[in-house]
Amino acid sequence: MAIIKKAKNINIQVTNNYTSISKVSHEESEKVIIEATKQNLELSSQKKTILQGFGKDGTTDDGNTEKNEKKCYCNRDFTPNEIKDIVIALRKGEIIGSTVRKTIEEVNGIKKTVFKKVSLSVYDMINTKDLLFANQSDIKRAEHLSVDDSTYEKVTDIINKLLKTYDINSCIRKIHFIAQAYHESHRFRATFEGRTEANTPSNYSGGYHFQGRGFMQLTHDYNYVKYYNKVYGTKEVLKDKKFYTEKLIPFAKLLATNIEYAFDSAGWYWKNDDEVNAIGVNMNLAADQDNTLYVSQGINGKVRSPNGLKERIKYVADLKEIMKYENCSNKKN
Repeated sequence: MAIIKKAKNINIQVTNNYTSISKVSHEESEKVIIEATKQNLELSSQKKTILQGFGKDGTTDDGNTEKNEKKCYCNRDFTPNEIKDIVIALRKGEIIGSTVRKTIEEVNGIKKTVFKKVSLSVYDMINTKDLLFANQSDIKRAEHLSVDDSTYEKVTDIINKLLKTYDINSCIRKIHFIAQAYHESHRFRATFEGRTEANTPSNYSGGYHFQGRGFMQLTHDYNYVKYYNKVYGTKEVLKDKKFYTEKLIPFAKLLATNIEYAFDSAGWYWKNDDEVNAIGVNMNLAADQDNTLYVSQGINGKVRSPNGLKERIKYVADLKEIMKYENCSNKKN
């Protein structure tokens, strides 16, 4: 083994036909170019150039971990890059239409204009791409998170917090939770259903004021009052009209505009400690069964075919691939 060069905080070693780079410190992000020549080793007679960058967090420039690659998502936090990769992959995997694009192709030496039909995904929406909530503008709602709270850093931090709080700790639980939240939040773009008084369904208890809000679109006044009592440690009831108009209605809007309530309410509804979801069970246990219909009934209603069931099934399947569920250390055969 021969050391070719030692650059600032980087060791480069060449042995037989392999070149290895190891990082000693991650204090500063830097680029190192190493040129290994044949010298006394059995390498190619031509120069070989290796370009490698390291960041402060121990990741390479493409965001992948330098070593000790994480095998699965059980019992650990997501990174902002992981959440971003998940969002991009889900959006690219969902085809919503098509368009015709003009291209120039050369056939037998002759350039011709060719019109081709191409599919369009959610990601292809010009004001969506990889943007979250208030940072995108394809879906605009009267109530929404702030721009500052719509960054990957903020969203990832709050997701990790709720996953820990509500025991959504295994790959399969996270897969089902994210799939449902992705659908309910209009592909991570809205925390408010956006209905008017005129088009609010008659079966919404409390009407317009208690339409869907939050990461999981909490609906109905009887669910909002339970969450209010959870947040404030109170025992308020819907029959108290003063409380209803002066406190509960204003509070409901916080689930669309306050990032803490928007995401915490989703985890609270999921775990069902206060008996709020449609199937009456802790959704973690439902997710453990890996039955998307059952999970969807808990979120959307105990009916034969919950709204968006086809999409929810697809998101679960896509997330299993994106998150490499086959590598999960707790996967059941």
